[in-house]
Amino acid sequence: MASSQKQCVNNLQDRILLWRQAFQDCEMGINNSVSEMLWDFAAFRSIVSAIRFSNQYREKSPPINGMLFEMISNGYWYKLLMGIRRLLDRAPLHGPKGVYSLRSVVGDIQSCRDRLTRQVYVERVWGARGTIDDLREDHERKLRSVSGAPIWGNPEIRKHECSQRFFDELSSVSEDRRASNDYIDENVFLRLERRLSRMDEIAEHVNSHIAHAGSAKSREGKTLQNFNLDHARDAIKELKQVADFIGIYFACEHSGDLPVFQGDQFEGLDRALVSASDIEKLRDEWVQIGRDIASWSLTAREL
Repeated sequence: MASSQKQCVNNLQDRILLWRQAFQDCEMGINNSVSEMLWDFAAFRSIVSAIRFSNQYREKSPPINGMLFEMISNGYWYKLLMGIRRLLDRAPLHGPKGVYSLRSVVGDIQSCRDRLTRQVYVERVWGARGTIDDLREDHERKLRSVSGAPIWGNPEIRKHECSQRFFDELSSVSEDRRASNDYIDENVFLRLERRLSRMDEIAEHVNSHIAHAGSAKSREGKTLQNFNLDHARDAIKELKQVADFIGIYFACEHSGDLPVFQGDQFEGLDRALVSASDIEKLRDEWVQIGRDIASWSLTAREL
């Protein structure tokens, strides 16, 4: 293999590894982002339901402190909207300003399209070794040699079959017309972008209202109107579906379903947060905080 060709292949392999890293990174990876989004959505829905259940039995007082619920609610919505914006980020995957977003991974895959043939996809993305015909022939030979006794199947056969079938879908080529130099259909990237662009309104709102203190002019036309839990569910569903598609087809990764809590996530909800005897202590602490804040001033001489 010529030096330039070898360098090209090695560079592509590095990029494939980076696609996987974009999903696997424990701190900022796509899998982690989607998993947190699913958990937070279920947790907040549960809190809202708990309040609704409590409302059925209340008399004069609300079932939950308004200040506490506002903090929980604001925290949830801010984190959700920022999380959606992160997954929609248009920054590149590579370089000092690289990001792990759905768009960055899709864009990088698309830029490799002219090198990502069926053969490269099967061998490099899925790591399938050998040829499917040789593998099947070898398996049949082993079956004959053991005279009907059970043997382990070769996982490479399954890997070949899955990767070939996936590339049939990606390339819009039927099984009987397969060729090693098939390419991914450009419409795959157009359809992915169409799905992601449905949530651009959310990203624009975050840019002007949350991530940045947008001026009155820059905020015009970028306010989310009546965004509620049903809208949140639709957005999270769309992101999870796209993340699963990219992860499974190009990184051998799956973002997973609702995380399982190691314990009882509803423990303590049936008990009061603070006893009546401690309320006065909270009032005193509130007054002290107010006095402390009132002392936070600065004169020109103190600059």
